[in-house]
Amino acid sequence: MSCVLALASPAIAADAPPALVVNKTGAQLFSRQDEASPVLATLRRGERLTPLAQGIGPTSWYMVRVLSGDIGWVKASDVDVSYEVTELFKENIPSGPIYTWSAVTSAGRTFAGTFTADADPATGTVSGIWTLRDSAGKNVMGGSWSANKTEKGWNGAWSARVLGSKNEYSGTWTTSHRFPTGASFADLFEAAAKEVIGGEWLATGNSGSWSIYRPK
Repeated sequence: MSCVLALASPAIAADAPPALVVNKTGAQLFSRQDEASPVLATLRRGERLTPLAQGIGPTSWYMVRVLSGDIGWVKASDVDVSYEVTELFKENIPSGPIYTWSAVTSAGRTFAGTFTADADPATGTVSGIWTLRDSAGKNVMGGSWSANKTEKGWNGAWSARVLGSKNEYSGTWTTSHRFPTGASFADLFEAAAKEVIGGEWLATGNSGSWSIYRPK
């Protein structure tokens, strides 16, 4: 099942977000966007749920927090979706293709998720949103990213937020590899198939390095 996550806008989520209201008796709170996944709770008709994210795919889902504090997924058909909730996620719903990514650390830990990439033909800027999944396939983190081509290489911005948290992190990134004039963002990944491509990232009070390459 191909799904992507639309996060609630942090500026709106910082205020009390509008609630979803359960519209049927026996509606269930699932651990993932899958009716075959474990059921965390059975919801009451009229129960108010705090929306945290929206799953876009063959079936629409909402990640919600219930009164007890538990977080899980409900089918969109099991809740009443107000105009305010629709607007909450409207600006963060991707319109382009959805891709998957995976990464392995030097210690052998594996990460995976989804991302979108929309290029502006006029400026060459690329932007999108991304998600990070846990070992059970549940989206646990997401954010946005952007990339701009300069004479010295690629640079851009990023944001990240753990689902269910109001704290957002953001910063910038650059590449140390030079690319020829007219190079596309896809060329960055093609280059990584031949050699290590890396750079630096910056955030408030923190900095570090990053790299991508094709495992031997």
